[in-house]
Amino acid sequence: MNPPESYRCYVCEMFSAFYDFGMQYGQDIYKALLPPSRLLFTAYVAGWIAWYIVFKGVFKGDFCIGYFLKKSFLFVFVESLLQGSDFFWVYVHTPFLELISALAQKIVTLGKVSLNDPTFQGTLLTVDQSLNRTIFQVWNILIGEGGWLSWKPIVAALILIIPYLLVICLFLAFMLEFVFALLVITAICPLLYSIICFKSLHPIVLSALRITLHGAMSLLFSSIAMGFTIEIFHKFSPLIPVESEGVSDQISGFIFSSQYWAIWILGFLSVFFHLKASSFAKQISYFSYDSGLSLSVTEKASSFVGGGIKKFW
Repeated sequence: MNPPESYRCYVCEMFSAFYDFGMQYGQDIYKALLPPSRLLFTAYVAGWIAWYIVFKGVFKGDFCIGYFLKKSFLFVFVESLLQGSDFFWVYVHTPFLELISALAQKIVTLGKVSLNDPTFQGTLLTVDQSLNRTIFQVWNILIGEGGWLSWKPIVAALILIIPYLLVICLFLAFMLEFVFALLVITAICPLLYSIICFKSLHPIVLSALRITLHGAMSLLFSSIAMGFTIEIFHKFSPLIPVESEGVSDQISGFIFSSQYWAIWILGFLSVFFHLKASSFAKQISYFSYDSGLSLSVTEKASSFVGGGIKKFW
C-alpha cells in the first residue's frame, strides 16, 4: 500500500520513535550483560569440569564419557552464544519481528495488499490508512457539516468516533506489548543462555518463551479483530449517505438514525473482540501473568533449595 506523498501517519511516527529507541536500548542491555554472563558461565564450566573429573571420576569412579561429551558440546554452544550479539539480532530477533509484523498485515488486509514494508510501522500505516478510508471519512464529513449554528453533526461525530479511537488504542497497545515483551526477553538473553545448562532452571527459559508467544498471539488475534472491523464496516458503508461526488443531502437524516447507531455499536463490538484477543492468546500460550510465572519460579526455587542440588549440577 503506497500512501500519497502528502499523507502523514502521526500514530506511526509516535510508534517509530518508541520502537527505534527501544530496540537500541535493548541491544545496549544485551551487550552490557554479555561480559559478566560470559565470565560467570566460564567460571561455572571450569568448576563443573573439575567437579566431574575429580569427584565423579577419580573418587567415585562414576565417570561417563558420553555424558561428559554431551555436556561439553552444550557448554561450547552456550559459550558461542555469549561471544557476540550480531548473529542473534540479525538472524533471530529481526526476522522474528518482521515475520509477526508481516502476518499481522496479511491478516488485517486479508492478503489483498502487497507488503511493501514488513515492519510494525508498515502494519500501523496499513491500519491507519484502512480506517482513514472508512470511519474517519465519515468523521470528516460530519465535522464539515457542523458549525457554530449547527452543533448536532459535531456531537454525532464525537460520539461515533469514540469506540474506533479505543480500537486504535487497543491495537497499538497489543503491538507495544509484543514489542516490549520481546525487548525484555531478548535483552536478558545472555542470562537465559547461562541457565540453559541448569536443568532445574529450564522452566524460567520456558516461561520467557511463553511471554514472547503470548505477546505475538495477542497481536495476531487483535489483527483478526481489526481486519474484521474494517471488512464489516465496508459492508455497512452503503448505510452512510455519501455519494461519489461528496456529501449526500440525506446526511442530516443519517445522524442519530438506526444506521448511525448500528455503526456505533459495531465499534464497541470491535473493542470487545480486541479485549478478548489477550484472553485467547493466554489460553494458547498456557501462560498467566498472575500465577503462571511466579508460581513456576517459586516452586522450582523451593525444589532447588530443598533438594534440587543434584539437578543443578
